[in-house]
This record gives sequence, C-alpha cells and structure tokens, in this order.
Amino acid sequence: MSAGAGKKRLRWILLGAALLLVGAAVLYLGNTRFIRDEKAVYRVPKASFGFEQTYVDVRQWGPREYAQNPEIAAQLVRARGGAVLDALGDKLDRLSDAVEGK
Repeated sequence: MSAGAGKKRLRWILLGAALLLVGAAVLYLGNTRFIRDEKAVYRVPKASFGFEQTYVDVRQWGPREYAQNPEIAAQLVRARGGAVLDALGDKLDRLSDAVEGK
C-alpha cells in the first residue's frame, strides 16, 4: 500500500469516528434534560426525544412556572428529592406574605 492510500484510509477512518461522535452527542442531548436550580445542575432523562427544553434554569421560577411545566417539576422532585418541595413551599409562603401585605 502506498503512502497516499494510507493517508486516504486514515482520513476516512477519522471522518467516520467524528461522525459517530457527533451522532452519539445528538442522541444524548435529544434524550437528556439539564435542570439548573439554586443548588446544582441535574441531568434527567426526557420522556420523548427532542431538543426543546434541553437546558432549563428554574432558579427564578415561582409556583406559576412549576404549574405550567409539570413534567419538569416532577423530574426536579425526583432528582432532588423532598428538598425541592421545601423550597417551593418557601416560595409559596413568600408569595402569600406578599399578597397579604406582610
């Protein structure tokens, strides 16, 4: 085999490896959601493949946003455990205080 043929084969192998890596990254990102809250970033599986809401920042969310996004709220509860419910309860208490004018 000549040096030129060896370089050509190496290019095809590298191209194939690069395409394989890109394909794996696309599948991973399409099936994974990253949820950021005050404490950490959680990696959770999506219910269906897609690129919508791959990264969600819930640090400024209140009860309304959680109610509008029940799947994300449930995933965050599973990822963090009961601590997220405590945080949501604190936000509800603050909202209640603000409404009552305390």
